[in-house]
Amino acid sequence: MADLFDTSSIPDEPSYWDALASRIANAAPRRSSVVAWVGSRQRGWVFAAYLAAAAAVAIAAAMAIEPPRRASTAAMLAAVLTPNDALGRMLAGTTPPSLTALPPVQAPRTRSAQ
Repeated sequence: MADLFDTSSIPDEPSYWDALASRIANAAPRRSSVVAWVGSRQRGWVFAAYLAAAAAVAIAAAMAIEPPRRASTAAMLAAVLTPNDALGRMLAGTTPPSLTALPPVQAPRTRSAQ
């Protein structure tokens, strides 16, 4: 098992490790951000302009087809956020429910009672 982890064939000199580090650094691709790519090339600026124009046309077309309705949005949100169970609907009302309207809750069993 000792032969498996034998590192005697690897030189332990600083010059070897410095050369290895420089080879790895030179071979590694340089990463640049999208903003740097757009700003450094003319085709990047053209692509960004086309993308902005397409987004503006899509938003204008969507608003021209059907203007946004504020009342229906609030009604849809209320319908989506309303709880499905009776207790949730009761607690989500505008006034708190009376204690007699709440369903009875059974106490959980303990191990000693079983």
